[in-house]
Amino acid sequence: MNADFMTKLQAARMIAESICIEKGYPLSEAYFVIDSGSRGEEHNQQVGGKPDSTHLHGRACDIAATTSRSRMLIVKSLLLVGFTRLGLSKKDLFIHVDDGELINDEEGHPKAADVIWFY
Repeated sequence: MNADFMTKLQAARMIAESICIEKGYPLSEAYFVIDSGSRGEEHNQQVGGKPDSTHLHGRACDIAATTSRSRMLIVKSLLLVGFTRLGLSKKDLFIHVDDGELINDEEGHPKAADVIWFY
């Protein structure tokens, strides 16, 4: 995993924990359980990842989010530390986060920032 990505992710996790403590929520609501992180090309193909997936660059992960409160805490904390690309899976209950705006897509253009999409 990319070191800058991991530093930002750790900062987001700490914010989520702080919110739980402040509001009296169980700390388990702020757990960042990573379902998928950095991938090699073969594994990326096996899981149906896109050919230019940010997972291939160590700049993406999928975080389990099984309750509405954990989804809110995770999304809020990711945005507060500056992540600008999130994907929400209603079916598999995870949040994809990446900083793909820092790398180029297949055509050599930076990926779009300030986006949230659904799976």
